[in-house]
Amino acid sequence: MDDKLKGLEDRLKSLSQAYEDASIDKCRQFELTQTLDAQLTQAAYFEKVLASGRQKWLYILQSIRNRLNAIAGGVAVAAAFSSYLGPYNFSFRRDMMTVHWPACLEERGTILFNDCKGRIEKP
Repeated sequence: MDDKLKGLEDRLKSLSQAYEDASIDKCRQFELTQTLDAQLTQAAYFEKVLASGRQKWLYILQSIRNRLNAIAGGVAVAAAFSSYLGPYNFSFRRDMMTVHWPACLEERGTILFNDCKGRIEKP
């Protein structure tokens, strides 16, 4: 009977130790799960930011291509402005810059990139 009692006590002790080890492992796994969940959330956020950044950079790249194609038009307008518009008043210069010269360049197939968003007003 004592042997059986000793065997049961040893078994109970080993089960108790196994339970304690399992509890410690469970806590570690829970902490690891929390850490990985936080990292996944952060990675999803970064992926979203990078996706929006990609769209922005694609737009900028396209804008650069448009500007490169329009260098000749910009140079033509700059040369015309410096050569012909010095002595004239603001209204005449504005009309030439915004109406007549862009139309003239368009007739000749020269691209002019205009990134001005609004009407050019008198300063």
